[in-house]
Amino acid sequence: MARQAAWRLISRELFVAPFNYNTATVLNISNKLFYQGSGNIGFWHACNCSQGTLDGCAANNGYMQWLAADDDNGDLRDGTPHMTAIYNAFESQRIGCNVPAPVNSGCAGGPTEMPTLTLTPTSGAVMLSWTPVPSATRYWVMKSDGDQGCVLGQARIATVTGTSYEDTEVLSGHKTCYSVAAVGNSEACFSPWSYCRCI
Repeated sequence: MARQAAWRLISRELFVAPFNYNTATVLNISNKLFYQGSGNIGFWHACNCSQGTLDGCAANNGYMQWLAADDDNGDLRDGTPHMTAIYNAFESQRIGCNVPAPVNSGCAGGPTEMPTLTLTPTSGAVMLSWTPVPSATRYWVMKSDGDQGCVLGQARIATVTGTSYEDTEVLSGHKTCYSVAAVGNSEACFSPWSYCRCI
């Protein structure tokens, strides 16, 4: 059930309204939720076999832990930035929770525009530059490589305050892919990732 909920989140819920995210954004949000939200899970869900009911309402259940990883202010009662997507994914397997009510909230005043990324290869390096995003305090630079570089999760290689970065760890003749997100005052508050670009 938990695997199906996770799959639904990354294959549907973040791609559709109200989010309509691109693939790079969906993969990076999903990676964040999985890795930051799974470490303290006691049980993915609770089961009352005599009543035939399931839920994820306990504080150490998967649903509540993923909400905590998504939250911007430590208070789940006022919602999280992607709460309805997480709720819909878990509730599709009946392992979500109706309390607190699912509301997309938080990150007011944070960056919402997607940066436009440009790559310029040089000898043994790649220069990345991108358009500035209003309300950004910093930018995350993400990288992956290989033939599936844009369809797999990316690793963060830098956090910068400007709108450029030089990656000097590049293998010649090897496909390397990048995306960038603008980040606000909280690490939970970030823009859609730029479209993935490769050299």
